[in-house]
Amino acid sequence: MLHKRKGLSRVLIEIALIVIALAAVGVVYQIFSSSSSTMSSNLRANVDGYLTTAKLVLNVENMGSMPIYLVNATLSPGTFAGSQPITINPGEQQQVTFDVSGASISSGTRYTVYVRIKSAAANQPGQVVEYVLTMTAQ
Repeated sequence: MLHKRKGLSRVLIEIALIVIALAAVGVVYQIFSSSSSTMSSNLRANVDGYLTTAKLVLNVENMGSMPIYLVNATLSPGTFAGSQPITINPGEQQQVTFDVSGASISSGTRYTVYVRIKSAAANQPGQVVEYVLTMTAQ
């Protein structure tokens, strides 16, 4: 007399375990690949420059791994705010000049300059990094 077994066969259980293991490997791969691409696509720059009563000149060197598409500058206390669309690829350096002749910049006065770089054009989402510089107007 044959005895029928109830439940899943051993082969089906092994196949199910293999499918679960492959799915787990896929999830782990997705996590590591997305986190490494996020870490490698950083936005960093070296920023310095000078200020005169007529212009603000910034030297922006892209030290990150993604292009810079926008440079904003604001002088404190509330004397000037400006934006320059620009493309600075990783490893490149460019000079960005803002006309501040309409602002009340006094020679010999120290100003705080807030510089924001962005990895996308204006009105587009992207990474933003802010730098704070202190400059004395010449």
